[in-house]
Amino acid sequence: TGPDSVRIRQAASIAESYGGKVN
Repeated sequence: TGPDSVRIRQAASIAESYGGKVN
């Protein structure tokens, strides 16, 4: 665990907030 993990989690959360089905 570390800052990288937090950044990835935040990025995923933001992506979900924006679209969710960006894949």
